[in-house]
Amino acid sequence: MKGIERFNLDTRSTLLMIIDIQEKLCNAMDSEIMAKNIRNVSILLEAANELGVPVLATEQYPAGLGGTLPELKTKIHSMPLDKMSFSCCGEESIMTTIEAS
Repeated sequence: MKGIERFNLDTRSTLLMIIDIQEKLCNAMDSEIMAKNIRNVSILLEAANELGVPVLATEQYPAGLGGTLPELKTKIHSMPLDKMSFSCCGEESIMTTIEAS
């Protein structure tokens, strides 16, 4: 049992980030791969919600690339964070939100 202890999640220090899974970006991907991606992210979101792990989502330039996919957005209980920088770390508001969580 000693080794398994390191795999326990502490919801006080855990966060799931869904990064830029947006309509126009997803439309450019292979449909089979995208379907698997959506299914896997859905599983992660359901697990996070069940375990009480906070979830944040980001959207890269949503005015041009659209919002988070509707089938995922319904499983995210917070407003997506907009970003114009490629890296989430390049957006001070995102870093502040992560630190506050």
